[in-house]
Amino acid sequence: MPPEGSMLATFIREAISAASARSTVNARKVAEWVCDRNPELVLRHGRELALNAMTTMARREIKRWQATGTSASEQLCLPDVLRHLVDDLPPAIWVPNGDGDGAYRTFNGANPLTCGELDAAIASLEIQIAADTKKCASLKEVRDYVRSAGALPDDAVLHVLRGHAESA
Repeated sequence: MPPEGSMLATFIREAISAASARSTVNARKVAEWVCDRNPELVLRHGRELALNAMTTMARREIKRWQATGTSASEQLCLPDVLRHLVDDLPPAIWVPNGDGDGAYRTFNGANPLTCGELDAAIASLEIQIAADTKKCASLKEVRDYVRSAGALPDDAVLHVLRGHAESA
């Protein structure tokens, strides 16, 4: 990452820290805070930032656009034995391309999902699920710990942990 990029990352981390000290963290508010305090840095990153934001918006719109096809060739038609899967399948599948990017693909249409891409999508989901499972287990452990310390639903977790550590 270029020096400006690492400076921007530092400013973002500072904004997140400041926001979390006041209330919940909102990504848009963090971005506004950084932009307001660092206009010269934002101007240097203007095109890159705009491209990143538009890429994120485009991904959402591509997924939505691909999911709203109405012609018979765009609709997912499965044999009767698999018809029950239609409700559980996403309208478009994110297929990683190996360099941190990817594309949404559909089962039908001009460029249908291949079996290899389906394998790549499944592998990517399995990695995400494993990471989410690990996070969930850690969160449950923290929850159980603060409950055992007598925490109430409105108590701040960090305050309970600090209080319990000080009394130990």
